Amino acid sequence: MAEVCVIVPSYNHAAFLEQRLKSIFNQTYQNFQVILLDDASTDDSVNILRQYAEKYADKIKYFIVNKTNGGSPFQQWKKGFDLSSEKYIWIAESDDWADERFLEGVINVFDRFANVGIVSCIPYKVDQFSNIIGSLKDWLSFLDYTLHKVYIENGRVFLTKYMLEKNNINNASGVVFKSELIRGLPDYYLKQRQSGDYVFWSCLLLHTDIGYIKDHLNYWRIHQSSVTAKNYQKSSIAMREHYNLIKFLKKWLSPNDFIEHHGSLDIFYYKVFKRWMRTRVENKRTSGFDWDDCKTLLTGMPLDKKLFFRLIKYTFFK
Repeated sequence: MAEVCVIVPSYNHAAFLEQRLKSIFNQTYQNFQVILLDDASTDDSVNILRQYAEKYADKIKYFIVNKTNGGSPFQQWKKGFDLSSEKYIWIAESDDWADERFLEGVINVFDRFANVGIVSCIPYKVDQFSNIIGSLKDWLSFLDYTLHKVYIENGRVFLTKYMLEKNNINNASGVVFKSELIRGLPDYYLKQRQSGDYVFWSCLLLHTDIGYIKDHLNYWRIHQSSVTAKNYQKSSIAMREHYNLIKFLKKWLSPNDFIEHHGSLDIFYYKVFKRWMRTRVENKRTSGFDWDDCKTLLTGMPLDKKLFFRLIKYTFFK
């Protein structure tokens, strides 16, 4: 049986699909099966998927086209999970692509570290024309590869230290995880409009260690119609879902988790809210400044008045 299930959730990415699919079928590691899921695309996506399904019939496990759009990529994720039976799962988003050594590198980490259930890599950011426009190397500068040439961390430590303030598993296309982790997983991620991936990775980290490969083996496309671009323009929704995620995860995390990595719960909230406010100011011209939304979120945070005013002063005047 194949070891890896590659789930390709597709919607209106005909311009990028061939590059995506070629990068899957040309992997140096070939022990995988592919599930193609189209969410009622209105462009030529279905025809392209069909061509590749016929060309690589021995690799295709399912090819399913929805009659109507489901409205959420995370519902497509769930459909793929339900159809998979392999040991590992790779969600290969239809507008990204991978280095041909991606799966080989990831499986090598799983083979070396039995406790690791999630493996990611540092992605390049690319534009709609496939030009490299950046890297997340600086964003992930906290990663330390000195011990094994792979960053390995306890999942709960990674979650409380690096994930609660911001999502540091930025692109699903650059991640492979053990399928056993989704057994009994809460469906809370399916209820999110913008942050389903953030919730999903956070819940998985409660139960497994994580590995990060230092090589750039994934290409994360940022373009006008991408979910990432839309999320940036709707940052107030992402802020609210971020705050709700923190409340949700506090069921499994203790105050000591926050104290150990952030000093105190107040300091942690200070960091999060400062980041929200800066994001809102930066996005003011494109999405408007929703101060009422920020105040609503703030009422749920246990911040004293002095800390609140220091926060506002730092955000707007520093």
